[in-house]
This record gives sequence, structure tokens and C-alpha cells, in this order.
Amino acid sequence: MRKRITPAVLTIILCIGMLAGCGSRLSVDESTVFVQKDGSIVSVDVEEFDSASYDEQGLRDYVEQTVAEYNDQNGANQVKLKQLSVKDGKAELSLEYATAADYRKLNGIDFFAGTLAEALAAGYSFDADFASVKDGAPVVSCAAGEFINDSSYKVVIIKGNTNVQVKGKIAYVSTVNTKLLDSSTVSIREGISLFDSASDTQMVENSQAVSTETTGTEAVFDTQLEESEGSVSEDDLLEASTEEESGPVFQFDEDSNSGQEKDSEFSQIYTYIIYQ
Repeated sequence: MRKRITPAVLTIILCIGMLAGCGSRLSVDESTVFVQKDGSIVSVDVEEFDSASYDEQGLRDYVEQTVAEYNDQNGANQVKLKQLSVKDGKAELSLEYATAADYRKLNGIDFFAGTLAEALAAGYSFDADFASVKDGAPVVSCAAGEFINDSSYKVVIIKGNTNVQVKGKIAYVSTVNTKLLDSSTVSIREGISLFDSASDTQMVENSQAVSTETTGTEAVFDTQLEESEGSVSEDDLLEASTEEESGPVFQFDEDSNSGQEKDSEFSQIYTYIIYQ
């Protein structure tokens, strides 16, 4: 039976920079799965690491042993350790997988990457609410029938709470538990909705615009307002409300993932990302 690094050992943290894919440097704010053009997958996770309670060399030995055992059973170089470091109380891990199937098997997360025809042949039903996407923003709700027969599209399907970045532009995405970060990246978290998150972003932008306009008006009329000491500004409240605290943990397990907690890396529904 495979060992696992549990949340008790490593607690998720955010705001990281990492190495992924052909030696290129990618900067993201949250743990992310990168789907490459050649079908390979790169995953990056960063966790808090208590060096007083756990041994850095022990962590490296565990990861290297897990990768070696997987390759022994599934073929040489199916999974490669790209980076593992512990610094300032943080452990950073980057793995490269030859195929989406390797990512799925090693992590125990339902995951698919390929063409729409291959997804349908694999049994995925696309039974979800979708929205069309343009320039990294949702446009309008739609049904799967709008794109399902178009052979030019690729798709990523996952049951997991993480960010997913594709090599291309997203054209459609399922709306439950999703938020568009840009034209190629989706954030998947329990309890959010695509159109709600888009609306929230617009509200913040509108609020900032109103604030700027008000400041200009006050300058024209030479209005003087005093703020009480220790008060919290509107911008501070907006910034605090947008902080996120969840993400995947380092876990390698081929056993069943049933019974996972809501804020774990597992999800109860499929997220569909259709792109070109």
C-alpha cells in the first residue's frame, strides 16, 4: 500500500513561483496543473513544512521512492521529479507526467486531457451547465451541443480543487465551482460559480472606478474630509474578501478517494474546460 503525505504533515499555502515545462519559468499564485501541447502534464504544489517535526531528506526519499515505484510498475520515465526544495518553512514540489493517465493514477484524481471525441469514447457525458468564453471572460450560458461535434476543440476534465492551465484559449467551461483567471487558466474551488465570480470582479472594478472619480471631484471642490484613526478602508475590505485559502496537498495514492473533505484536492463533480 502506498504511503501518503497527509495534511497533518503539510498544510497548503499560496503565492508561489515554480518551474514547469521545457525549462520555462511560470509564475502563478496557487497550485496549478499545466496541460502541455504534447499531452504531458506538469503539476506544482507548495506546502508548509515543519522542519522541527519532519525531516527534509525523509520527504525527498519518500517522493523519489514513490516516483521510482510508479515507473517500475508503469514504464520508465512516466513520471519525473522536476523540482523539490524546502526553504523558509515551505516545501515546493514539481512533477512531470508523460500522460494525463499517469497524473490520474499517481494522484488518485479523476483527470482526462485530449480531444472531444476521445473524451466521449472514454465515457464522459458532458452533463453539465456550460458558458461560452471570450478573452478570458464568460459570455453566455450554453449547452454542450454548441461545441460537442467540433473536432477542433480539446478538453480537460477533472474532479479536483486546483487551478488548471492549458496551452491555448479557453472557448467553453462548465460553470459550477469555476472561476476564469485568464484566457487559459481556470480556478476550481467548491462553492463558487463562474458568472457569480465574474460579477464580483466587475463589482470590484466598478467600486474602484467610483472611488477614483470621487477623489477627483473632491480635489476640484477642495473638499476636506477627516478619517478617524484605525478605520478600515473599503479597499482593505475588498482585498480581504478576495483571499483564498484552499488548494491541493502532496498526496500520492491509488486507493479510493471517497470521503474526502470539502476543502481537499478532490471534488464531487466534473469540471470541463474546452479550448483550442
